[in-house]
Amino acid sequence: MYEEDPFTATLQTLTTDGRDVVAVRFHVRVPLSDPSLLVLTWDGAAFRPLDLASVPAGEKIRLADTSDVWASMM
Repeated sequence: MYEEDPFTATLQTLTTDGRDVVAVRFHVRVPLSDPSLLVLTWDGAAFRPLDLASVPAGEKIRLADTSDVWASMM
């Protein structure tokens, strides 16, 4: 668990070798439209901002495919 204002992140699932995070649950203590929030997704080439307020409650979103994040940054 990682706790910081304005959110708590809890790791839900890791890869079998424990090296990568597969699923994280976030508990956000401010409105999702709050300008202090900046959530980024990885599209395979660059980080892009994600508008959390546009995501339906309970919907799962892929923030990044971690299998290629480091390789594409080298």
